[in-house]
Amino acid sequence: FLADYAAMIEGCIELFEATFDERWLKRALELQSAADRWHWDDKQGGYFQSSHDHEQLITRAKDLSDGATPSGNSMMLMNLLRLAT
Repeated sequence: FLADYAAMIEGCIELFEATFDERWLKRALELQSAADRWHWDDKQGGYFQSSHDHEQLITRAKDLSDGATPSGNSMMLMNLLRLAT
């Protein structure tokens, strides 16, 4: 699921910032590429919660609002901003 990717990417970014070991930045970029490949919505932008090869659903959810925990899309946005810098 998208939140799992987002959390792993965030963890790798945190490890890179703490250690400056480039393998963590490389891993974060690899995970970001995989999330883009499996979850990105080419038609309307944003990320679906489930991957494109997930079992057939009536609709693929795309959570854009934060609740008690941040949505996968807001976590991915923060990761993209941090990776861009």
